[in-house]
Amino acid sequence: MSSGDWSGEIAADTTVGGRSRDHVLLAVAALLVGVAYRGLIAPDFRTGLLALESWFIRPTGLPFPVALCGALWLLCRRSGRWRALPDDGSGRWLAATALLASALLLAWGRLTGVVDLQVLSLAALAVGWAALSRGRAGARLVALPALFLLLALSPSPAAVNEIFWFIQVHTAWAAAAVVDGFGLPVLLQTIVLTTPEQIFGVIESCASLGVIVILLALALLIRERITQLGGRSWLLVLSAVPLAIALNLVRVVTIVIQPSLNAWSHLVQWGVLLGCGALVLAGVARVLARRAPPGQVSTGGGSSPTIRVRPGAFLALAALILLSLLPRPSPSPPPLEPSVDAIPLEHAGWTAEDLWVDRGFLGWVRFREATARFYRRDDQVVHLFVGIDDSRARTASPFSSKTLLPGFGWVEVGGEGAGPAMEDAPPETAIVALETERWWVAQWRLGYHGILGEAFRHALAIDASPFAEPRTRAVVRLSVPIEEGGGDVVAAAAATAERFLQDFEPFLPLPSDGSPAPHPDAR
Repeated sequence: MSSGDWSGEIAADTTVGGRSRDHVLLAVAALLVGVAYRGLIAPDFRTGLLALESWFIRPTGLPFPVALCGALWLLCRRSGRWRALPDDGSGRWLAATALLASALLLAWGRLTGVVDLQVLSLAALAVGWAALSRGRAGARLVALPALFLLLALSPSPAAVNEIFWFIQVHTAWAAAAVVDGFGLPVLLQTIVLTTPEQIFGVIESCASLGVIVILLALALLIRERITQLGGRSWLLVLSAVPLAIALNLVRVVTIVIQPSLNAWSHLVQWGVLLGCGALVLAGVARVLARRAPPGQVSTGGGSSPTIRVRPGAFLALAALILLSLLPRPSPSPPPLEPSVDAIPLEHAGWTAEDLWVDRGFLGWVRFREATARFYRRDDQVVHLFVGIDDSRARTASPFSSKTLLPGFGWVEVGGEGAGPAMEDAPPETAIVALETERWWVAQWRLGYHGILGEAFRHALAIDASPFAEPRTRAVVRLSVPIEEGGGDVVAAAAATAERFLQDFEPFLPLPSDGSPAPHPDAR
């Protein structure tokens, strides 16, 4: 054998040995990632049908192992494109930024004890690693699998409450229209449908938000088979949410028309919805694929990609492991929250009797304490509702548009009139009606930062931080019965509410620093 042949054999052996070394280093790196994010690998395995059913009612994100498997499957599908990418060195700054963000998120997750921050950190780590290995093109390739991990995040409870209410109201309206189209008499009162046979309320479980999340995840996975269609492949993903809502509408209409079906387990109904949704998404993908030009349908990658593990990557992983060992500071003692017990039953000539709080209507709009009272002084009448929430709660929120209504069956018929300011903020006002009753309503949401503000605080776990300032989160609603009439009637109701507020404001949960409201005998 010539010397040229020997050199060729040695070169081949070196290549194979280099690949084996890369695989070993990659396995070691994966092990180190597992150590750094061990809090995610040990999920809370809740068992029982009740836990599974509650997830469909109010999902807290996909279970992390499920999201991780989906992200890894997406990476495997893109392995062929990954191997074809050159290392052009264009992603160094992007890699440094993403890795720094990963470290900061992991450290903040340890300090706050919020697991969602570790998920964000892992997604940033994936993008940073890809940019370090294959430049900006590699980061773009890994972006979707990293985003798929974010389906494991728990959404902002305040945003979920608004989404629930939006779906409830519009599902009830659409169901009433469909049922009426079938010739069955139906009366719609916001989210209550009354037929000759039953009264049906479209509650949170009828929104099937868990089905929407799962179908969205399925659409992202199925889309990977038709990625070569370009922008048209995203039509599949965009169809997932309206498809889930439409299927749920069919479920609601079926139950209203045939009440006996309501005896089915919700779990069975949601299983049917998921099966139908998956079949429809697969059919849409097949139709899109058939319309693609020859050779335009992606068949996925082959074997696992080779990723060169740079020495700097091990330094970054070592830093993440050290950050994962940070001890969580002892949380500061909970603030002295205001209490509804501080609101007197008799004061300044007003006398009250307790009313029933419609917690079935409130659903997942949760309060640590809540009270409803009927106050009377001479010929003046005011209904008071006060709900106070734990300022550090992450799983539920007291804020929702539905709290403007007293309960099931009430309908908003107008929004006229200005009300007295509380904490220098004007109230939300409306005229609501139930059968022959009409009330003018003024509501204040205290400690509320708006949908985007609440989502931002939830995403960064600001209120879970040991350094967070306590804040009062409460809902105060005043309702004054009114007669039919114009602006004079509304103005008189607003004046009654203002007089009541002047008398009772010292006892309402207004302090933003979490200090307790004064005792009724303080004055």
